[in-house]
Amino acid sequence: MKKVLSFIMAMILFADCTYPLKASAEDKITSSKAIEIAKSAFNLNTEGYNLNQNYIESDNRKIYKLNWYSKKKDGSNIYVSVDAQSGEIINMSMLDGSTYTPRRIPKYPKSNAKAVAEEIVKKLQPDKFKKIKLIDNANNLYDSNYYSDVYTFNFIRIENNIEVNDNGITVSVDKNNLKIRNYDLNWDNIEFPDTSKTIEIDTAKEIFKEKLGLELSYSMSYNLNSKKNTPILVYSLKNGNVPIDAINGDIIKTGYYTPYINGLSKEEGKSDTLENLSTEEHKIIDASNKYISKEKAIEIAKMYLPLNEKYKLTNANLYSNSNNDTALWYLYWENIDSTSKNYNYMNAQIDAVNAEVKSFYYGGSDFDQLLKDKKPSYDKDQAKKIADDFIMSIYPEKFKQIEYKETNDYYTINKENLIPPIYYFTYVRKINGITCNFDSITVNVNTYTGKVTGFNINWSKNLELPSKEGAIDINKAYNILFNKLNFSLKYVKCYDYINSDAKPQIKLAYVLTPFSGIIDAKSGSILDYNGNPIKIQKTPEYSDIKGNPNENNIKLLSEIGILKDTDNKFRPNDNILQKDFVKLIILSIDPYSYNLDDSYEAYYEQAVNKKIISEKEISPESQVTRQQAAKMIVKALGVGFVADVTNMYNVSKFKDANSISPEYKGYVAISSELKIINGYDNYIYPLKSISRGEAATIIVNFLNVNTDSKE
Repeated sequence: MKKVLSFIMAMILFADCTYPLKASAEDKITSSKAIEIAKSAFNLNTEGYNLNQNYIESDNRKIYKLNWYSKKKDGSNIYVSVDAQSGEIINMSMLDGSTYTPRRIPKYPKSNAKAVAEEIVKKLQPDKFKKIKLIDNANNLYDSNYYSDVYTFNFIRIENNIEVNDNGITVSVDKNNLKIRNYDLNWDNIEFPDTSKTIEIDTAKEIFKEKLGLELSYSMSYNLNSKKNTPILVYSLKNGNVPIDAINGDIIKTGYYTPYINGLSKEEGKSDTLENLSTEEHKIIDASNKYISKEKAIEIAKMYLPLNEKYKLTNANLYSNSNNDTALWYLYWENIDSTSKNYNYMNAQIDAVNAEVKSFYYGGSDFDQLLKDKKPSYDKDQAKKIADDFIMSIYPEKFKQIEYKETNDYYTINKENLIPPIYYFTYVRKINGITCNFDSITVNVNTYTGKVTGFNINWSKNLELPSKEGAIDINKAYNILFNKLNFSLKYVKCYDYINSDAKPQIKLAYVLTPFSGIIDAKSGSILDYNGNPIKIQKTPEYSDIKGNPNENNIKLLSEIGILKDTDNKFRPNDNILQKDFVKLIILSIDPYSYNLDDSYEAYYEQAVNKKIISEKEISPESQVTRQQAAKMIVKALGVGFVADVTNMYNVSKFKDANSISPEYKGYVAISSELKIINGYDNYIYPLKSISRGEAATIIVNFLNVNTDSKE
């Protein structure tokens, strides 16, 4: 009998180890069924994988989380989560642990991957597929992912012919084998508001103008030619870009307000002797003699920070700008109690030239403890008065030049008193009635103590501001805003930040496409966050390439964003100019990381920096011979130093080998062996100019070179 009981107990223990999931009795899907659903959905081959299972109940949802990981420990894993009640696949991700370099030329076009993505959505969600549409980001420069090995497709949910923000299905498909790599379902079971009572779009636009609005202001733009930040005249959003309730016209507050805090790296300074210094180095030393000492900087910081003997100075660093005309002392104190696990900090930045405070912040466990069992003593108006008085006391002249800027963001607030523990006040500088977006003062006021616990000032010197002459009027700016950007009805998910236990609501709102918030006041161009015109790159469609031997390669370079011509003529039979070939090479290396202008100067600068071409070889209007193309391409591969050892190479297989200039011999040999620049009937034609069509094929061949080691 004892043996029988022992056997039964052993089987129970075995069952518990093998099936660790303890789902609720009301769940319709068992753990074994969840595994079956996951494997069937994506045709998963889990041979050679271990399985780890978890059962999670969260946010009124019950989910099986299944994670297969390779027994080879090569990093390969498959993750799938399955709804325990509906059996829906919530998400899936698949990681191949093999190490490889992503192909920049995909094996399959995006159209093939799109069909695969649509097929999996139809299979897993046939009903939801009828309520989604594909968001096409093909013409958006910032959404292109040149280096990714997947195509990503975002299907947004549609209800009542209106898009539902943050709801939909996302699918990623491998570019080179068309396998599903990622799948994500985000679909709220929530009530949608009635659309019959919405305000008209023209009314919403007027509310936008009144409550959010544009204003003439100055912003900073990085000038590629001067390599400096330059003020530009713009129209900017006064109060941010937030949704407008389509029922009552109210502003919908959607997030927390988080103050910007300057952070600097913790680097210890090193002292140097004054021997053997260059003229420039002597200038730096001379400038540093004007800087205040660390002790003086600490003395100034103590005027604003409640320091005591418990705080230890852990960092005292001096940083100067590139022109050495200003410098900052960065000071950081810590108060750590390892027994009680309390941590407190204080920091300050002090101008090392004029001894002014630039920023300070303090907080931590001790200050949080003060808030317990207490109620705030200062409301927003009282706290703002404290902030105003503080700025007036240290920067009276600057206080006359600033204007308080209200924000539409939520604060983290006390539920009972509806007052946050800290108010963050922002002030912007105004010159001749025009806002300077880049100059501001922020002040943090503790509503329990009435103390200023944080401060930061950004204030430019010697500004050369552009004239208002030639600026478009504000009505035209609004027309540009609403015509170039989408302003339309959407369903948006809203959270109750006062009652964190409340369920999110779906509201009907008028939403403007997210953007930098600035429009060039002279040209009317929508600008990016650096103040440069946004170039929405449309895939070129050329009318003169049909039947050309290089047609497919020209189309391919267009699709992956390397060809950026706006003209519908490619002129494939014209000989390519050096400037255009250099541009092609640079864009093929990285078409998205450079915000380059159209003057070719920036492309040449990149090419020289990458040693693809030398300064003396620059000849923008010259035609490119095949041997010259070989040299630039091989240098772009990073093996030019090997090609320069010309005695290593034998090019006798080409009948016109004697035509190859000696210094190009290695480059021609390498480009030929890598099948980048191919010969014809045993001829390489080194001195023949390449056509624009041939250049496209050379770039495609260049991108197809496999640089992985073949061990």
